[in-house]
Amino acid sequence: MSTEWKHAHFFYRESNIYTFSRNPLYNNHEDCHIFIPWNKNIDFEYMFKIKKCIKDNNRAYIPVMDIDGNPKNFSKEILERISFQLAQNRETHLVMSNLESIHVYRISKIITNKASKKDKNLNCIPDTCAQNKYSIWFEVDDLFVLEVNHSGGASSLAVIDKLNELKNTVQSQNIFKPAPILKDKSNQEIVRNPVREKWVDMDRNYTYDYFIRQCKLKDNIYQDSWQFLARKTQHHLISSELTRHQGIFFRGEQKWKYLKSSIDHYMTAVFSELNELYVSPLIHSIVNYESLADAWDEVQSSLVDEKFLNLLQQLLSGEKKQIDSIEEFSFYITSAKSFLFTIKNRFAKKFHMQECLRVESFLSKQESLIEALVCRSITESLNSLVKIQEWVHETDKDIQELDENTLQDCNLKISHLLSMASSASYEDNVFFKLVEEKTAKGVAQQSFNNQVKNLLSIDLKKTA
Repeated sequence: MSTEWKHAHFFYRESNIYTFSRNPLYNNHEDCHIFIPWNKNIDFEYMFKIKKCIKDNNRAYIPVMDIDGNPKNFSKEILERISFQLAQNRETHLVMSNLESIHVYRISKIITNKASKKDKNLNCIPDTCAQNKYSIWFEVDDLFVLEVNHSGGASSLAVIDKLNELKNTVQSQNIFKPAPILKDKSNQEIVRNPVREKWVDMDRNYTYDYFIRQCKLKDNIYQDSWQFLARKTQHHLISSELTRHQGIFFRGEQKWKYLKSSIDHYMTAVFSELNELYVSPLIHSIVNYESLADAWDEVQSSLVDEKFLNLLQQLLSGEKKQIDSIEEFSFYITSAKSFLFTIKNRFAKKFHMQECLRVESFLSKQESLIEALVCRSITESLNSLVKIQEWVHETDKDIQELDENTLQDCNLKISHLLSMASSASYEDNVFFKLVEEKTAKGVAQQSFNNQVKNLLSIDLKKTA
């Protein structure tokens, strides 16, 4: 094992979550993150125990230790830096790896030895981590499996490359769903969202089949577009492909169940990306930019559309996680244009304030995004996809009463439509247009001839 990965250490990583040119509210930071190695010889099921602990208790406590399980410490300055990031609601990672897999945890709190004596909740720590042995723990509340070595051999080069990539590349999107923070008008205390979506609740298993489907989508279908899709979108696209291909081995009603699951995953991915592009940027900006939050407070009383006001308030408070129906999305888009125009006027002619200029530019871009949604026939594609899902759910009510030939025809039609919607065709796959809007640049798909050239250029390394 590389010496670097034998020791607990901290590392800095540049973070610029709002990187897309259509979303110019840049949020540049150099954030501090933690790496802790783990050795399966100490506890083979350590990662499973932590995951279960998070699911059962909403959090787990991981002590700072070296690869042999011995306690390690970080300086007061580093701990203060991480505490500051957490107070700013900035995503802070605890990365753990044994060079066979990489687990990324979301740090929610730091616990010191002195504080732990007053905190009875530290019984969440797995049994291998005796409380009196360590002086620093990180409270974590979510887990994302970033990489697993599926090669079948002992080589850890792919995992090391992924660790280096994690440390050295700019973070352009959150791994975990941000927890909105709002000031309670009654007491000005910060209120955190109790219903934040968590990976541990999404049943994401990084199996070999999952890995293969991910590689297919990333390398053969979406290619350069894949990195711009939200991680939740990626997950449900992979799950859609996974369940669709599992259905190949079945027929009749069993096949139908897999196809129904596949279309549901695909539509979840669609709404994930719609929220990522059209809804979440505005919500996050109102939460994170004081000038925009002040403007929001001012315009609330003047908004005529109470339904739209209520929708925004639910999204801002975290009472509603996201917009998840085409009717609600259409309503949001229809109402958002006038709302953006109204709130943008609050920033007009404030040239002396840099943040106001940036906010005004951001709101203008959001306006143009909504206009392009209709002009580029994206709405038409969305309506077609919703019609498929509605038809599937309606047909599913009577699926047991269909004769064999009719059921076979239904399976063939849905399977074909899913293949088209998941293909590399720009016209058939709505995600290419969404990425194009997200990045404000065209999506280039490699031709068949270029794909063949890539195949022939593979360096066929042979084992010794």
